[in-house]
Amino acid sequence: MNHKSESVDDDLIIKVALKVDCDQAVISIPQGNLENIKVKVKDDQVEVGGKLYRLFKVKVDDYFVVRDIPVGQGFHWEHLEDQAFRGTLIIRNENKKLQIINELGLDQYLCSVVGSEMKADLPGEYLKLHAVVARTAALSMMKAAHPHQPYDLCADDHCQDYRGILRESSCILNAVMQTSGQVVHYKDEIADLRFSKICGGLTMEYGEAWPEFNSHPYLIRKWDAPVDRVPDISRQQYIEGDFPEVWCSPSRGLIPGFEYVPDYFRWTEFIDLELIRENLHQFNYEVGKIRNILISRINKSFRNTEIKIIGEKGEAVIKGELNIRKILSNSTLFSACFNLTFYTDSIKLQGAGWGHGVGMCQIGALQMAVNGYKFQEILQHYFPGVELKKLFSPPPISPLSWEEKRPCYEYANCYQLHRCAYGKSGNGPLDCKGSPPYSEL
Repeated sequence: MNHKSESVDDDLIIKVALKVDCDQAVISIPQGNLENIKVKVKDDQVEVGGKLYRLFKVKVDDYFVVRDIPVGQGFHWEHLEDQAFRGTLIIRNENKKLQIINELGLDQYLCSVVGSEMKADLPGEYLKLHAVVARTAALSMMKAAHPHQPYDLCADDHCQDYRGILRESSCILNAVMQTSGQVVHYKDEIADLRFSKICGGLTMEYGEAWPEFNSHPYLIRKWDAPVDRVPDISRQQYIEGDFPEVWCSPSRGLIPGFEYVPDYFRWTEFIDLELIRENLHQFNYEVGKIRNILISRINKSFRNTEIKIIGEKGEAVIKGELNIRKILSNSTLFSACFNLTFYTDSIKLQGAGWGHGVGMCQIGALQMAVNGYKFQEILQHYFPGVELKKLFSPPPISPLSWEEKRPCYEYANCYQLHRCAYGKSGNGPLDCKGSPPYSEL
């Protein structure tokens, strides 16, 4: 969704939903000497530490803490975290359910988003790029992402990953302030920027992912390499190939802290048919025992956009890359770019990439920064024809720290918790040492 832009002299204030549709929560506000206070709904009010409020709202000078915030809902890294936040805490009673909301400046929000989406210590050009892209994405999503709600954005992957001050760093604060107020435009409108983790080599056109919306000329299919020329290859060759020239290929060398990239650049998964049948039930399909699964439509970026599941009681036609990824996984499949082999009790999926593949490839962009590209050059590579405009001038941002709980360095962006020996030890991933910061190597 595009918006006309106007320049303002201060930071834009936004509201981010941290936790919604819950019956109770636990918060701490060190500034008010409130530690581990229980919050719950009572009639049409909220009860905070035994006191009733129509609306609980408090602005803090340092931070407040919310316990057990869900992260990565519906994905394979789903877990709970205690998180600390800047700004104002708002607690509402919405239809007998709690809504815990963080109100703060847009650039303050970005200081966490950049480190939550990737890592807190990366090359400066990448951090500046992601700050600009995340700022633009937030503005383009406001009003449209959660219509008729008392907040603008949510804190999870549906909007942008936002995990509070623990994901901040001095590098990110500098990157946000160096790009202060800069927003990406296309023909005087705020651009609808998209990004995903690993494109696999070939990005997808906007209209192929979301055909119900108008396409954008800056969100196109392209070969993610220094020379944008798609090789003359078959889909099978693409999925089985390495292609060292593409920016997100592990053959370019692994960046410290991103050792998981090979597992997602090309991957293989085995999925039980019984799980797929149960997932179909959640989508209100009843096909009985599954007899076959066919890929019935493939787009020009080799992603599957329609599959047909044939059962003893009927057929189910699943359309859309995200629906396909949810049906064929116990969480959400890495991507919709895969070949499928059908067996008696399971299917084998050989695939490429992680995420929808539209717009910026985060790992590809990071590799470009490592290889000396300026953030403006990377921006034009992924979003050709856009331009930067300064819309507002927010005040400087002071660093904050929260020492109560310090996860491992990689835990902020660890997408392999299901494989983590520390995570299965009973103490959780807090024991994991993770990888050293990029600047130390």
